[in-house]
Amino acid sequence: EGKGSDTFEFMLAVAGLLVLRPSALVSRPTVPYPRVWNHPFCVAEAVALDESAVQAAVGRVEPTKDPAEGILLASIAALITIFELTGPVCISLVAIALAAVVDAGTREAVTMQLGLGEVTAAEKLAAVWVASEAAFYLVQTAIASQASDRHSPFTGVAQWSPGRRRELWRRLLATQPAAEYLSSWLYREPSFPTPATLLLGWSGVPGFPSPRAAAAAAARSFRGVGWEEITEGDAYEWGARALFAAPSLAALTPAQEEELRALTSELEQAAGKALAAGGPTPGVKSMCAQMDRLQWSSRPLLYYALSDGLVQAAYAAPKMRSLGYTRRRTGELGYYYRRGRGAAAEPASSAEARGGERGAPSAADAFVFVHGIGVGPAVYADVLERMVCDDTPVVAVETDAISQKLFPAAALSPDRFAQLLDRALAELGVERAVICGHSYGTALVSYALNRDRHRRRPRLCGAVLLDPIATLLHHSTTTREFVYRPASGLADAIADYLFKKELWTSRAVSRSIVFHEASFFLEDCSARRPTLIAVSDDDAIVAPDAIAGRFGTWQSRLAGVQVLRMAGIGHGGWIEDDPAQGDRLP
Repeated sequence: EGKGSDTFEFMLAVAGLLVLRPSALVSRPTVPYPRVWNHPFCVAEAVALDESAVQAAVGRVEPTKDPAEGILLASIAALITIFELTGPVCISLVAIALAAVVDAGTREAVTMQLGLGEVTAAEKLAAVWVASEAAFYLVQTAIASQASDRHSPFTGVAQWSPGRRRELWRRLLATQPAAEYLSSWLYREPSFPTPATLLLGWSGVPGFPSPRAAAAAAARSFRGVGWEEITEGDAYEWGARALFAAPSLAALTPAQEEELRALTSELEQAAGKALAAGGPTPGVKSMCAQMDRLQWSSRPLLYYALSDGLVQAAYAAPKMRSLGYTRRRTGELGYYYRRGRGAAAEPASSAEARGGERGAPSAADAFVFVHGIGVGPAVYADVLERMVCDDTPVVAVETDAISQKLFPAAALSPDRFAQLLDRALAELGVERAVICGHSYGTALVSYALNRDRHRRRPRLCGAVLLDPIATLLHHSTTTREFVYRPASGLADAIADYLFKKELWTSRAVSRSIVFHEASFFLEDCSARRPTLIAVSDDDAIVAPDAIAGRFGTWQSRLAGVQVLRMAGIGHGGWIEDDPAQGDRLP
């Protein structure tokens, strides 16, 4: 169907798949099949039901890689499989050893039975390592269990007042077609291939999914349920979880249930069509990261010896020191601080004496940066050098909960983060600051902005949001891509393991983000505090087109919001892929 009453029919003869694309996105037919029909609004392509053709048509085939690169990815995936098996294997070894002790009765008997004789220092060290890995795996499992199903900190607690919930509900429906909004959060059970499964499929082992099949399965997963297939019961179950943090409709109070039914009625009115009557549909589920079981993958102590030990000691700390940063802490908030380089070169007494002189370095204006998921702010240090002029002090916040650290402190609550950041800036003498966040960091930026705007004298005078999850967080894209969607290949499985499924990172994403506090809404923007939103065009985690559509309008410009699109790079690609992009940011 095109616009208005303009429709078309396309008969499929031999072909088994009909691919429809907006004409504006197709400059020429991209699939070499004769059955292509062009329309002012839509291009229809009839494609033979062949796996490679289907994948080419929907654009999910990974580009052909150098064989050496494929071997490297396979090697990393194999290493990840070993990491995941380390804990269970060590537990099995400990269990075998304990069973031997029980059977033998005494330690001496065990030594004689196993023929070990004198135990060497290396054997003792190996035994300690095995026991440590086994214990650590059990600790990880316990932490994940405490953060999993029915253990969410928001379970059974209405985080919004009814008035605030209704206001936000109307904001949500204003940014996406109502039918699409609900449909996109529902799904039917997909499959989740492990790195080992993908590795065997890549190796061509029969019975395991080929790279193309894995990519196709991932592309189909969590893609929503059509409005016509959704019942009122499905909507109520989704709403109970997403809007009231309750495990089901039955867990709501009568007042909450009445409120949910009113919100669902507004949804139907906005969609222009009613939902089918009936209870929940068997097999239809809804995404709700804060309520579903924690998605995580185990890793050994050796992994954290590298990420929290070697990487921090040999890379992160020296990198920040070399650029003039010092490590500081205000309460639970850790950060790196770099004075303006003019100020650093000048004695404090001299700076104070000429504080009012034009061009005199001062900490009164600063740049605050909040990093995304990874290993902390050091990865962004070179980009910050290009983004910020030398005389501007920089505060680089470090969030341990998403920095691959061993037993990090829990992520701060919205109130606590904003409070500590404001206190840190006050201690540094910062009177005004531009605050910038990347990816997960934009949620923390939103926490700070939401509170700073109510101050009598706001301290944050501008904002920069890079690849922001905070914009349109209520759309399903970020939740689907980061939390739920299965890996589509070896490279995807590696990124999934390193960044998405690390235990404490997963806990921070799925248990600590307060959705309605982290969301960045156009209605809260003002020209008095300009905002730059920079999105990477190939970003799969956020929705660049939707963000540009919402925040790139003339109404947004009047509210002080500008959108910058960076072509040819994906999420965070501006950090390494194209350093020149850094000059385009703030």
